[in-house]
Amino acid sequence: MAEFLIKAKDVVHTNPSKNLTGCYKRGDVVEIRPDGAEYGTDEGLPNFVVIKVTGLTFEAAKKYMIQQYMGDVIGETPDPEVVTKRRKYRVRIDDVPAAILQTLRDVGEITLTWTQVRNYLRNKATGLDEV
Repeated sequence: MAEFLIKAKDVVHTNPSKNLTGCYKRGDVVEIRPDGAEYGTDEGLPNFVVIKVTGLTFEAAKKYMIQQYMGDVIGETPDPEVVTKRRKYRVRIDDVPAAILQTLRDVGEITLTWTQVRNYLRNKATGLDEV
């Protein structure tokens, strides 16, 4: 099992460039941790939620923590020198079923299957879901 630490609300910077490239936004995958990970007191509501995913290994889940680079957006080979977003993937939190969203709002964490989660993971470079 893998655990996703997800940003629950936007971080905003007054510099538009830093706001776009350097700030985590709602739904961004901040970190992937192995099953049973411990979280700090600040890694919960209202700033973060945890989605525990069964049926997905920690190793396989690490790909969702990569940054988005220039080139990803226009279909070229990514340039590792030019980061355009903190993360390439995000969870479409507001699109999950109401019961899941309510649990995340109330408790700050939920356990779901990989099948349930992958339908809400979006590649921000392509705009496509991970299905």
